[in-house]
Amino acid sequence: MKTAIKERKVFISFLGASNYSECHYMINGQLSRPVRYVQEAMLEYYASCGWDDGDCAYIMLTDIAKARNWENDGHKTKEGEVIKQKGLCDCMAALELPMSIVPVEGVPMGNDEKEIMSIFSTIFGLLQEGDELYFDITHGFRYLPMITLVLGNYSKFLKNVTVRWIGYGNFEGRDTKTNVAQVVDLTAMTTAMPHLWYN
Repeated sequence: MKTAIKERKVFISFLGASNYSECHYMINGQLSRPVRYVQEAMLEYYASCGWDDGDCAYIMLTDIAKARNWENDGHKTKEGEVIKQKGLCDCMAALELPMSIVPVEGVPMGNDEKEIMSIFSTIFGLLQEGDELYFDITHGFRYLPMITLVLGNYSKFLKNVTVRWIGYGNFEGRDTKTNVAQVVDLTAMTTAMPHLWYN
């Protein structure tokens, strides 16, 4: 009797270059500890949902994002002094998460069609047959939601993947009294797309 193959859960997120402030993120009713990076809150949440060492989180890095937020002490004050704070790499390592954390370096800025298609191809190349996809579109490029929707549907046909979740950490819309930001679930858009296209 064949053993059923477990589908790999895959988290894909773009790290931005801004100097983020701490807040609590609310994900499906679960409140995170205060974090600077939404990826910390999201991956801690999924670790609590049973993700294991067969699952993977890809963190997409432009050169600027790598220097400013993946590595430590990447920001400076207006006076040019280095701001001492952990980058996402060390923050992730401290969490001892069960899933693999894989930085994808050298992601282009997406300044033209060629670079945008390169980003699309890079993400598609990371995916395996039957993956379950979880997208974080909080940071990164303004066209990222479009890439996510198109990539999700494209990969469904060619690699039999399933888009399980698309999330957006709404830091700007946080409650300033409690410093709580909602993570908005946008997954329903993936089911709306084929309906809009074919009806």
